[in-house]
Amino acid sequence: MKDSKRLTGKKVTYKPNGSITVEYSPFVWGLQKNIKDKQLLNNLDDYIREHLKHDQAELSPTSGSEYEYNPMAWNKPRIKNNNNCYSYVTGRILSNRYGKPQPGYFSHYPSISEKEYNSCGNFYKRIKKDIPSMYLAHFKKPCNKGFFKGFIALDNKDGDKDYHFYRHDANGYWSHKPGTTEVINVDSEGNIIKNPLLANRKYKYYNYSKPCFFFCIPKHGARTSASAKY
Repeated sequence: MKDSKRLTGKKVTYKPNGSITVEYSPFVWGLQKNIKDKQLLNNLDDYIREHLKHDQAELSPTSGSEYEYNPMAWNKPRIKNNNNCYSYVTGRILSNRYGKPQPGYFSHYPSISEKEYNSCGNFYKRIKKDIPSMYLAHFKKPCNKGFFKGFIALDNKDGDKDYHFYRHDANGYWSHKPGTTEVINVDSEGNIIKNPLLANRKYKYYNYSKPCFFFCIPKHGARTSASAKY
């Protein structure tokens, strides 16, 4: 018979054979990823190249905490116009929002500067401040229970830069919400998205040619804001 006891943020289970297992809460699990995340940030180029080896036909495994693909919930006029790819990837759907949320605004970062688009690490820092339990993920591995995957890529061309998020859904495929347009599950060529890293991200105006990273965020507790600190 198992003998379990609760400690702060984790569950320790003592088994009859003398072994011990430790299960951390989603929040604690995310915080424990901080050191590994910093190591990955220092090697993001290598990290991205590793994912480029993945086959287009392969689906990323799910954790069981992903949202169902439900575009109708987001495509109502009032909701569609007040929510963007960042609110979509976090699952923070609001109909009374004034303006669109941006990474880092909840944690009082200033408006995103042109210079920040030169490094994926700048966006990692913004997301991490908004959602402290967020951690970098591997395409071939599921997120921890209570978390699901997102992916971010950049268009860092001179003149008009932009970022874009994709969300991993319960069906194993990916979907996204380009700006104030409707939620879709296809890339710019109309193909169902199996892997956003390998999908066509070149659109009429924006070309998100700079892939950044996969990450895991909690299904409940992600925070966003449409107001920046000036």
